[in-house]
Amino acid sequence: MLRLLATRMEISAEIGKFKKAHGMTALQPARYTSMVDKRLSDGAARGLGKDFLRGIWAAIHEESVRRQIDEMSK
Repeated sequence: MLRLLATRMEISAEIGKFKKAHGMTALQPARYTSMVDKRLSDGAARGLGKDFLRGIWAAIHEESVRRQIDEMSK
């Protein structure tokens, strides 16, 4: 699990580079909402609580955006 999270954060940095090159903002609210809704639905089908998943997803997203902003500021 930690390896996957580390890989996810490496990808976040690359996303930051892409967004910077294309004049995009780090935070994409509509995309985030769409992804969370899909993850909550998938998780519910596996018996996972929505509040539990929201907390996990929010933490991952917060760190991802932070890394993107760090990359975009270079």
